[in-house]
Amino acid sequence: VVVFDTVESSGTRTLVKRVVGLPGDTLEYSSCQLFVNNQLVDESYLDPTLVTSTTCGVDQPPITLSNDGYFVLGDNRGASKDSRDLGPVALSDIVGKVILVITPGGEERVP
Repeated sequence: VVVFDTVESSGTRTLVKRVVGLPGDTLEYSSCQLFVNNQLVDESYLDPTLVTSTTCGVDQPPITLSNDGYFVLGDNRGASKDSRDLGPVALSDIVGKVILVITPGGEERVP
């Protein structure tokens, strides 16, 4: 999970997303399923109440990442602004990584 900056019409925005593709990988997101290098990815970390067969967002036709491209997806796929909209994220735009999540109830977990 990384933190990166993106430029939008209103200025720079900082986003937090899950990296699902590395430089050189070929990705496809179709019918709510993620394929990396033609292999189906088990995304059991997604909340099934947020990501269903009707709320998983737009498909991504196959794309091969450049030597500097990282493909990121939000965990709330239907409402996420991610690489399906923004394109791959360059390494120079990544400003940090998430190493721990603390929930309002005080639970800690690694993303």
